[in-house]
Amino acid sequence: MHRVFKIQGMQTQFTLWRCLGILLVLTLIFPGCSSQYGGYQVSDDDPYFKNFEFVADAKTNTEIPQSPRDIKLFNLDGKEVPLSDYIGKRRTVLVMTRGNTVPICPFCSTLTSRYVMSYRQFQNLDTEVLIVYPITGDFSTNEINEFLGETEKRHGWKREQTELPILIDPHLNLVDYLGIRKDLSKPSTYIFDESGNITFAYVGRSITDRPSIESVLGQVKQMIKSLAKQEPSPTEAVDEALVEPVAE
Repeated sequence: MHRVFKIQGMQTQFTLWRCLGILLVLTLIFPGCSSQYGGYQVSDDDPYFKNFEFVADAKTNTEIPQSPRDIKLFNLDGKEVPLSDYIGKRRTVLVMTRGNTVPICPFCSTLTSRYVMSYRQFQNLDTEVLIVYPITGDFSTNEINEFLGETEKRHGWKREQTELPILIDPHLNLVDYLGIRKDLSKPSTYIFDESGNITFAYVGRSITDRPSIESVLGQVKQMIKSLAKQEPSPTEAVDEALVEPVAE
């Protein structure tokens, strides 16, 4: 009996050490797996991905959809806002966040903050920026207030200090129109010219796949440059006006 007890004890001890060894190997292979978001390691020095680098030279990566200017969203005061209030009146950048995800998406938080802090640069280019926050139900500010509250706290800005329009997409109407539904919405960016035509469309293939602010500013500047090349200079316009029609 004594020998059997000893052997069983040795087997139990061996099994315990084997389990500990497996856990150690898994820890070495997948370090910090309990502190990841979307497959990206959360750093103690940058827990909210403030320094995350988005796509630096983004190009259109999807079929250009029809302009959604007839879609109606809501502002934070609950007022219905047709996208035609913006689209077709000036250059417009439309940024689709992932919406009311749980937990709050740190990449949506980071990119929203960067647009807030860069808003004046877009305004100087006579370009509007719209941040859209999709929700599954009727209009409500509960989710977006939580999102903005956390975003302000994480990145150090105040809502009242920016005029950047933030709109709510109830029932994912705009999301479905654009065909970007996935876990609410794929992160996406669209740029419209003054006529309301989409000139740039980028749909993220993952939660981190988004154009950087610098990339979007570059697209807007390129649009302005192309438009300037198409328009005749004042001298050319005067010369054309002075040309007499040829008699038939």
